[in-house]
Amino acid sequence: MTTTATVAPPRSKWANAFGRRELYAYPDTWPRLGYLAIVVLTTIMLYYLYYVEGAVTPLLLPYYHMSFQYFLYLLVVSNAIGAFSAFVGGLSDRIGRANLTIYGTLVVALIQLFAIPHITEKFWFSVSYCIIGFVETKMTPSTKPMMQ
Repeated sequence: MTTTATVAPPRSKWANAFGRRELYAYPDTWPRLGYLAIVVLTTIMLYYLYYVEGAVTPLLLPYYHMSFQYFLYLLVVSNAIGAFSAFVGGLSDRIGRANLTIYGTLVVALIQLFAIPHITEKFWFSVSYCIIGFVETKMTPSTKPMMQ
């Protein structure tokens, strides 16, 4: 005889909203499509936030007094840091994919909204771009399984 343990939902929805992100019932079709739309839009936004600097490179280079070669090396370093984030792969399993996506998107948005516009030196731009590269490269793979 086998027994299966069922987990009772918490008394308050807010108790489950920010910490433990568990699914107690499989959602119907329309809520699932809404969740899918949120994940797809988040993924698009993450790619946009990471690659927008490449689109405005002709404006960035003179503003930060950096050469094109420096910017290319910055891209290489940022991508290497992003590849290093693969070693922290178990993080998404411990924190939860939804939490990682929510808080990571918040970090990237805050850097893009407050840090990047106020930075005047190329070193601090490079640091913030590498942080964005690390966070974005860690979050984007965790959004793919949420689409299934």
